[in-house]
Parts: sequence; C-alpha cells; structure tokens
Amino acid sequence: MAYHQVVILALLLFLTPACVKHVPDQEPAPPTKPAPGPKLLLEHEALSQELQCDTLKLPLLVVEGNTLNPERVAPGGEVHHRIIYAFCPDPGRGPETGVLLRKLSFKGRTVFLDQDKSFVLVPGRSAVDAYFLVPEDAPPGAYVLEVDYRGPAVGLHGSKPLSFNVKEILVIRAGQ
Repeated sequence: MAYHQVVILALLLFLTPACVKHVPDQEPAPPTKPAPGPKLLLEHEALSQELQCDTLKLPLLVVEGNTLNPERVAPGGEVHHRIIYAFCPDPGRGPETGVLLRKLSFKGRTVFLDQDKSFVLVPGRSAVDAYFLVPEDAPPGAYVLEVDYRGPAVGLHGSKPLSFNVKEILVIRAGQ
C-alpha cells in the first residue's frame, strides 16, 4: 500500500466516529411532587420493631416531621406541606379516625383553613402531603401554619384521646 493510501485510510478511521450519530444522554426527569394525601412509609410491624412499641405505653403517636416547601413564598405561590407521623395503636386495634386541621394565620388572623373531619391515622409510619395557595393579597411577613389532630373523645378503655399540635413558620415575601 502506498504512503498516501495509508494516510487516507488512517484519516478515514480517525474521522469515522465523528460521522456516527451521537445520541445525547437523557436529561434527568424533573422531580415530581408527591400526590396530596397519606402515604404509608413503613408497615406497622416494622415500625413496632424499630420503636419497640411493645415496651411503650400505647397508643403512641409521634410527629417525626413537619415541613413546608418552600419556606419563603410570594403571594399567590403554592406551598407544599408534609407531616410524617408514627402510630402504634393499642394491641388488637387498627386505624383511628379523627379531625385533622391545618390553619395558616398572620398576626392572629386566619388566612387559610383546611379541616378533614374523617382523617384516618394508619398504624405504622405515614406521610401526609397537602398543597395550598397563598392568597394573592397576603401581606409580607411571618405566618404560622398550625396542624392539629384530635382523635375520638374517649380512647380505648377510657384512655386519653390521641392528639398532636405542631406549628411551622412560613415567610411571605413582598409581591414581585
């Protein structure tokens, strides 16, 4: 083979990969927001082992997380609220139905209220997701999101009803 043929062959071999169609890497999918409502994160049996519920006074209800996303929002913006709870009922008992209240207030005045009168506490660890829109006319400042759960008036064997109350701060920025 002549020298010029070797050079042409080498160039062709070198340039061939440049002619192959390059498939771009797929971009990661944008994060999806959780659907509103409850989601069981850990079955009751696994949670019972983790928390050693059989050694504790039951029923046990613990709020493990209470978050707002974003923590700062402009009027008209959407806010995602997530609460995570762990629930170990009395032996032989199952879910409990009560009232779950979410209230957003500013300087003592309620600007958003959501009440679920048939909220079901499921044994195990669960997350409950909710979304709300900040009113368009909301003045800037620090707001308080209060989440309150009240179980039936009388628990099993006349025990104290289950309940919790947690608060989180939401900052509303000046309109843009």
